Amino acid sequence: MTSVQFEATRSEDRFEFSSLRDSTSTIVGTKLTFDPFALIKGSAAFAYRNFRPESPDVPEYSGGTMAVDLTYTLLGSTRFSARVMRDVQYSFDLAQPYYIQTALDGSVAQQIYGPVDVEFRFVEGRLAYRDRAGVPVAVPDRTDAVHSLGVGVGYRLGTDLRLGFNVDKARRSSDVAFRPYEGLKYGISLTYGL
Repeated sequence: MTSVQFEATRSEDRFEFSSLRDSTSTIVGTKLTFDPFALIKGSAAFAYRNFRPESPDVPEYSGGTMAVDLTYTLLGSTRFSARVMRDVQYSFDLAQPYYIQTALDGSVAQQIYGPVDVEFRFVEGRLAYRDRAGVPVAVPDRTDAVHSLGVGVGYRLGTDLRLGFNVDKARRSSDVAFRPYEGLKYGISLTYGL
C-alpha cells in the first residue's frame, strides 16, 4: 500500500532579465507515496538540497527540504488534511534574492448534509531571507511570518469534484516597512481529486 522512491536531481535555473538569481541545485531524497485506498492518503518527500547561486555575493544554502501532503477521513464524513513544506523560494528583492520557506497548512472538512460540507483551514509560515553580501539591507537576515485562518462551504459534484466558496483572513508580519499586510481573501474554488 506504500511505495518508496529514491531520487537524485541536478537542476539549473537561469533568468534572462535577472542573472543575479541564476543558480544550480543538487537534490538527493526519498518520497513515500501512500495508496489512495489506504487509511492515510497522500505523499511525503524528504530531501537534502545544495542550492548554489552563480553570483558570488549571494550565499548558498545546504540543508533539508520537505513536501508532505496527507489526508485522513474519519467515518466517511470528516476529512483531516495536513501539508508541510520547506524549500528555497526566489524573492523579488535584489538585496535578499531568496528565502527559505517553511509552512504548515491544515484543514478539517465536515460533511453537513448530502453533498454539502463545511471546511476550516489554517496556514502558519515562515520566510527566512538570505542577504546579498556588500549590499545595504533594511533588516539583515530577517524572518517574516505568514498566518491565515479561513472557512469554506462546499458542494460535491461527484466523488472527486468539489465546488467551494472560501473566506480567509490573511496576515503577514515583517520588520520591513510596507511589507506587513492584513486583509480578507474570498473566492470560489474547484477542486478535483479529494
